[in-house]
Amino acid sequence: METNIGIMRISLNAENNAKIEQVMTQLDEIIAKAAKVYYSELEGFAQEKYVQNLSSATEIALRKALSTYEKSTRDFDQKWVNKKKTDLKIEIEIKRTEFESENESLKAVSELSLSLVIQEAEQKYLDKMEKALGQENCDVMQAHDVSFVAALKVFNSFDFGSNTGYEEDTKKK
Repeated sequence: METNIGIMRISLNAENNAKIEQVMTQLDEIIAKAAKVYYSELEGFAQEKYVQNLSSATEIALRKALSTYEKSTRDFDQKWVNKKKTDLKIEIEIKRTEFESENESLKAVSELSLSLVIQEAEQKYLDKMEKALGQENCDVMQAHDVSFVAALKVFNSFDFGSNTGYEEDTKKK
């Protein structure tokens, strides 16, 4: 009889451990899903461009990741859900570090692109000024204005130039 009780106890323990392991695996999958939500929110915010200040984006992404985790774990024993929150925070921190690393690599590309665009706009300005100053009776201020507008058009034709407000200002005039 004692042997049967011992065997039954071992069997129940093994069954219980298997269920706990299954719950932990499911929670790990939910953590991975929440971390993926966090990362994709940051990617959506950045849109494959360098972002200097990520604080608001990380707050929003964190809220969405935590919301995903909480919604997905409603049916689980909260004791296990709370124990896994540390793992969730670690996974989110890993994703944040990964995103910041990618964002930093985009910084160099953005700076190089910006410098090339500025050079192109500057060259357009110089060409227009040279041409205008080569003419007789040149109004220097008018030549500057025309050259400056031409340079701004070059700058605005690229992604980071679209936020200068130049087009809105010229439409108002």
